[in-house]
Amino acid sequence: MDDFSDDDFDDLNSNVLQELENNAIQSTQAQKQYQPSQTQQQQKSLFDDDFEDDDLDDAVVQDELGDKSVHPPSRVVPQQQATWGGPIPIPASRFRPQPVPSSSRSPITAPTSSRSLQHPLPRAQPPPYGQIRPPPTLPRPAPSIYQASQAPRQTGPPSHELASLQAQILDLRTRLNTKDGEIGIVRKRLEKARADHDRELQAIKKQAAEQVAKHERALEAAKAAQDAATTELQFTRRDLKDELERAKRKDGPSTPKKNAAAKSWGIADGFEDVEIAGSPSKGQRGKNTGAVASAVVEPSLRLTRTPTKGKRKRLAVDSPVTELETHSEDVVMLDTAGANDGNSTETSNLPQRSASADYMRAILNHSSAHGHPLAFEFLSGFRLSSRPTESLASILLQKLAVIGDPSDPMRLPIEFCEEVIQLWDSCLKFSCLAPIMELVSFVSLTVQLYTTAVAPYIAPSLLPVAMDSCYEVGIPRFYNEGPGDPTGEAWVNFSANISTTEILSLLYLTALGCAASPPLGRGVTDPAIDFWGQVHVEFVLMQLSQKQPVEDYLTVLRWLCTSVFPDSIGPISPNKTVEVIAATVIERVSLQLVEAPRPDVDQYKVRSVRNAVLRTLAAFARSSFGLAQLAINDWAIPRLVTLLSACIDELYDGDMRYEAAQDDGAQRELQALVTHAVLLLHTVITNPLTADLVNVSAKLARSLAGSQKYVLSLGRLNFSEDLVSEETAELAHELLELAVTPEEGEELGRFFGG
Repeated sequence: MDDFSDDDFDDLNSNVLQELENNAIQSTQAQKQYQPSQTQQQQKSLFDDDFEDDDLDDAVVQDELGDKSVHPPSRVVPQQQATWGGPIPIPASRFRPQPVPSSSRSPITAPTSSRSLQHPLPRAQPPPYGQIRPPPTLPRPAPSIYQASQAPRQTGPPSHELASLQAQILDLRTRLNTKDGEIGIVRKRLEKARADHDRELQAIKKQAAEQVAKHERALEAAKAAQDAATTELQFTRRDLKDELERAKRKDGPSTPKKNAAAKSWGIADGFEDVEIAGSPSKGQRGKNTGAVASAVVEPSLRLTRTPTKGKRKRLAVDSPVTELETHSEDVVMLDTAGANDGNSTETSNLPQRSASADYMRAILNHSSAHGHPLAFEFLSGFRLSSRPTESLASILLQKLAVIGDPSDPMRLPIEFCEEVIQLWDSCLKFSCLAPIMELVSFVSLTVQLYTTAVAPYIAPSLLPVAMDSCYEVGIPRFYNEGPGDPTGEAWVNFSANISTTEILSLLYLTALGCAASPPLGRGVTDPAIDFWGQVHVEFVLMQLSQKQPVEDYLTVLRWLCTSVFPDSIGPISPNKTVEVIAATVIERVSLQLVEAPRPDVDQYKVRSVRNAVLRTLAAFARSSFGLAQLAINDWAIPRLVTLLSACIDELYDGDMRYEAAQDDGAQRELQALVTHAVLLLHTVITNPLTADLVNVSAKLARSLAGSQKYVLSLGRLNFSEDLVSEETAELAHELLELAVTPEEGEELGRFFGG
């Protein structure tokens, strides 16, 4: 302090004075226990002694707190310092001048200033204690007060940051409002859903209560009906027992009572014991005056029986007879009909009761196969998951107690079949497959007993269930790529418990019943048309596949014979025209005529199937619509010609005698194939309705050597001896005349004659 004078304080600017003031304030506070290193002391003494304020412009300041090197800015004029109003600037003591690294700048050399040698920098006196301000809070390493000379100090955050913050706040408020709205909507929907659920629950409870009450009433009615039936049965048994006892009493020997006519006239009539004739003095003219007392032979039991209903009684005549004359058939019956009205009513009801009783007896004693337990006994071991407390047998027996109509004996089998079909559908839905065929046997038995009376009524409910059951087995078999049947576990289960052959046979029998039945009620539609209107086209096409069993294929062919109508053949679909369906069915049916058989099918079955195909096509040709469709079809005639040519080749290879085929089944089928093919070709080609539609040459040109096979086959049949019947040879001759010209016919004659 002795080396400096106070005269130079007036020359210092405000920044230097402020720095000195800050140093003084820090000196009065708690000093940091920090001992500078020797290098720092040397640098400090170097800067304190050798540098002036102006030389700091080129120096680098080291921030010990932030470990950053900064270049101190130029001096700040007092006017700028006065206008800031910001926080207290950072003391200069925190910064230590450091030499600039050699990589960026050359080392700073201490300049020699005459001013620093002549006028050393005096030290400022510390301010009064009252003017000492507390040390400012050190913010983040930010620009010091020396930067104020380059840019003005901002009092707050930048405007773009403020705008960003305001935008974020607005976005958050918008999101908050949106979330509040969504929460409100969800809450309202939840409350509405809860209210709807409560309302539906109440409705379901009410409906369940009504159903329970309804079932209870039905159960009470069933019990009442059962009691009434039991009582009626007891009365009927009692009446029958009384009638039997009365008949037994009447059949026994008895003494005839005295006839009223004999009593009044005193003449023996042959029914009394020995009687004495009247005295001749009474003057009875024209009578036998001799004694008529004689031994009368006792009449037979038949003549002593009491006349019953339907028997004629003797008329009480005005004059007695002298001899036994008992010709009851010559006497007019004068009894009043009113006495027998009750008996007539009972007699008329006996056939109806007998029919219902016979059907009930047949159902209760029915078994699906020989050696198999009774159907009801077998069904008692199965229950549906929807009705676990009741067996299938108990369900059917309860239904039998309440169904039927005493005035209509057919109502009992119809309603019983409806109940059985419903159980069949339930078993299929709940995968209870074992009892299905027992239920099918019930329906088959009923349709066999009452075909025309039952089939039209049960067909609408039978068809969907039967087709669904066949779909479960037929579709996997249809799409199976490998040989044989599918091997999946599900398919094996269905195939083991569902017999498609029996179901198809039931459908065929039902179709026959519908075809032979008149319209139901006051309807005008044929039941057979209604039946085929419910058959799926896809179902028929699936069953007409070679992958299906031979028995199923034959049954479907017979079934299709019942689908021939004046305006359609096959199924009737609202989505397709009858022409499209007819063409599809004919194409699929006729394919079996030329398709290679399966390896596991023998020759006899192949010929049987092809004969069935020809019979089906012949059934189509019985209607004008089917005949026209066969004529315009592109595949029917070529396939018939191909089949005919192959069969004739087989006949030439084997025994060519026509009579020899009667003893051999396979040979007989081969002869039948030739006969049916020629007859069908003759019908389609020569019929006047199809003369303008059929174009044999054009259709045969589409197949390989079709025209040549056709002419050669007809020539063989025409010129052969004992190859086919005479009728078939004559039909072949007529077709041959239509197929060739006279010149070609002469050439064929010379060829076969030579």
